[in-house]
Amino acid sequence: MRACWLKSFPKKTAMPVRQANEGAAVEPNHLYVIPPNSSMRISQGRMTLRPRGETLGPPMPINDLLHSLAEDQGANAIGVILSGSGSDGALAMQSIKGEGGITFAQNDESARFTGMPRAAIGLGCVDFVLTPQDMGRELERLGRHAYLASTRHARNVEPVQVDEESLRRVFAVLKSASAVDFTYYKRGTIMRRLARRLAAHKLETMTEYVALLETAPGEAHALFDDLLIRITEFFRDREIFDGLAKTVFPH
Repeated sequence: MRACWLKSFPKKTAMPVRQANEGAAVEPNHLYVIPPNSSMRISQGRMTLRPRGETLGPPMPINDLLHSLAEDQGANAIGVILSGSGSDGALAMQSIKGEGGITFAQNDESARFTGMPRAAIGLGCVDFVLTPQDMGRELERLGRHAYLASTRHARNVEPVQVDEESLRRVFAVLKSASAVDFTYYKRGTIMRRLARRLAAHKLETMTEYVALLETAPGEAHALFDDLLIRITEFFRDREIFDGLAKTVFPH
């Protein structure tokens, strides 16, 4: 298991429960509690803390944390939204999915408060809607899947082996369903998104996935959405835009 952050948790657990400390490494099988009046982020696998600033609306500590998790861990990130009021975490789940990570939300039947899970589900960025018990089983399965195993140590490792014939069939289905030709789309992104769909459907090979794609009408649209998901930051190359604003435009 990865380390976990929860808005609330049972009164008893076999795992150590620790208050987060500045610069401490995130350890497996631990629960961490954010200190009072603090915001926490993850950077290079370590916790960074800062005072909670004033905002126009209510604080969004889960958004802050999960945004940083997506940036730090990329496709290896998994976001989980459990029972809770409000919408904290929903926007950050988009970031996790945008980086190729996997997302979970608690279902209505098992959630005491449905606001937070429904907010994430409503943005269309949740892969699994389950009870907490089923989430545990699914997380264990995903931890063994080739998709996460390939991304655990390096983002540039191809997470799935795809032959050209399988790609041709995938592109044909996508073009038929969306009128968009992905033939010249960035190949690394294609590979990560295909691997992500395999993990979501509990499949191990591209042969299995292509068969599903060609027979399940909704899967082509789901893959299309995965391929075109936007990261929630408009100016991606911030240093370049800063240079333009400070140096080029004034002259």
